Amino acid sequence: MTKINKIFGVALPINYNSKEENFDIYWNSFLKSELGKIHQIIPWNSLIKKFKIKQNKKGRTSIFSPQGKIALQILKSYTGLSDKRLMERVNADYQFQFFCDLHISPDYPMRNFKIISEIRTELGNKLDIASVQKSLAAYWQPYIKDPKIIMEDATCYESWMRYPTDVKLLWEANEWVYKQIKLINKQIKGRMPRSKYLEQRDKYLSYSKTKRKSHKKTQKRIKSHIYLLGKLLAQLLEIEQKLPDNFNFSKKYYSRVLTITKVLEQQNQLFKREKVEDRIVSIDKSYIRPIVRGKEKKRVEFGAKANILQVDGINFIEHISFNAFNEGTRLINSVFLAQTLFNTKVRMLGGDNIYGTNANRKFCSTNKIVTSFVRKGRVSKDEPVLKQIRKAINIERATRMEGAFGTQKNHYSLDKIKARTEKNELLWIFFGIHTANAVEISRRKFNQEHSVLMKTA
Repeated sequence: MTKINKIFGVALPINYNSKEENFDIYWNSFLKSELGKIHQIIPWNSLIKKFKIKQNKKGRTSIFSPQGKIALQILKSYTGLSDKRLMERVNADYQFQFFCDLHISPDYPMRNFKIISEIRTELGNKLDIASVQKSLAAYWQPYIKDPKIIMEDATCYESWMRYPTDVKLLWEANEWVYKQIKLINKQIKGRMPRSKYLEQRDKYLSYSKTKRKSHKKTQKRIKSHIYLLGKLLAQLLEIEQKLPDNFNFSKKYYSRVLTITKVLEQQNQLFKREKVEDRIVSIDKSYIRPIVRGKEKKRVEFGAKANILQVDGINFIEHISFNAFNEGTRLINSVFLAQTLFNTKVRMLGGDNIYGTNANRKFCSTNKIVTSFVRKGRVSKDEPVLKQIRKAINIERATRMEGAFGTQKNHYSLDKIKARTEKNELLWIFFGIHTANAVEISRRKFNQEHSVLMKTA
């Protein structure tokens, strides 16, 4: 038996046996749960349109509906589970199935957990951050007070990767090239060219086990690995030229070869103490760049740097990039973004000292925006009042924004981003930030409804 329930403008097909289960009891139980409350404050139809997800009319029907694909990414951030564990929970938990707009028979559970990463890749290719955030802001605006007051700060969402050193990077490149030479020769039954790879492998293992790695030893390893990598790449190119015309490589292979060639060029420059731009620190994630943050514990971070705009505790991405940028130049864009999202003029702005440039101060003064920046120039008549306002804004920014970053990284899978491609990482970060927002908005909605009931009682 199939029952179609129109809930919040979304068709939810649920197959069930009325003799075994009572649909209404389970559905009402779901709506009262935290997941159910989150479900109620997400504009599903709008998100489906923004992501341009369509159900295929031809071929096999997709297991997950367009709504279910988006819901699955929210669950990923909400639970912090791996793809495999998340699939197990979806199979076993009726609330997860309600949230994902599907019904799974206990006799036929889903087993291919890789479908989650496939959906993540599909959505990652379609993500338009500005457009989707505009829909969310419009839907959540009734629960956001004082959109005229904004805060902003920058943070780095680190990628899941080993700490990069020149020796490790060069050796990983050598390992990959040597493996390709071996695989190709095995297929064409050719003879392996001579190299010092095995000898250098033993020396690298000995070096890596050394507790105290002197600068002299490190430079020696780098020089040897640079020489070996140049020789292996030349051998690989020579083998490729001798291959028959019908021997094809994947796009990933050619991309990796280009990355490793770039690594060799950059490491040669670094060894000669020359300046290098767009430095590659990982052959698997060639888009990652070192972000110098100047923090006491982590002076350099590796991942996406984001300039975050916060309105009443709700965070929006103003700008995000894997390349380092000066967030101080993003203040004017942040003001325009806030005014676009909420269709109101910004009157107060909080930011740390890096945002207090002369250009930003002039812009804020011209647009009559009160800031938290330290005063410059003559003292005005209203200085005592302005000083109190600046202090209040600074406290709000320091506590609420830093607290939001900590919450996202500790509870919404943003501590280390485990996606494998650039677009997937951006999607992962996007859903982590807005899942945290959705939890907060659902709490506010419930509190509002509860206070209304208490007044009418």
